[in-house]
Amino acid sequence: MKTLRQVLRLALLLGCANLSPHNAQAAEASTQAGKESSAPAEDGLIAVTAKDETWVKQAKAAYPLSECVVSGEQLGSAPDEMYDFIYRQKGKPDRLISFCCEGCSKDFTIEPARFMAKLDEAAAAKK
Repeated sequence: MKTLRQVLRLALLLGCANLSPHNAQAAEASTQAGKESSAPAEDGLIAVTAKDETWVKQAKAAYPLSECVVSGEQLGSAPDEMYDFIYRQKGKPDRLISFCCEGCSKDFTIEPARFMAKLDEAAAAKK
C-alpha cells in the first residue's frame, strides 16, 4: 500500500482533483499501465524510477543549478530533500529537473517553458 505522501505526489503529477481512495487507486493503476506501455510518455514531468538511476547520476553531475529552478531555494543536501523528475518534450532529449519540494513540480507544470529557459540560461553561463 502506498503512503499518503506517495499518493498525493502521484495525484499532483496526474492532475487528479478528487483525492478519494478510489481515484488514488485509479491514478496508481494508470501510472503502472503507462510504465508497462511501449509507447513513449506524453510531454511533461515523469517520476524518476530505479531504471533511470544511471542516467540521473550522469545528469546530476552536469546539472547547472544548486537551487530550485522554481522557488530559488537551495536544493537539499540529502536525497530525500530533493525531488528529481525527468522532463520530456517530443523531439527533444529528456532533461533532469530538480525541485526543493513537491509543490514546485506543480508550479513548473503550469509554465514549463519559463523554467526551462532559466535552466538553459544557467547551463549556458556554466560553460
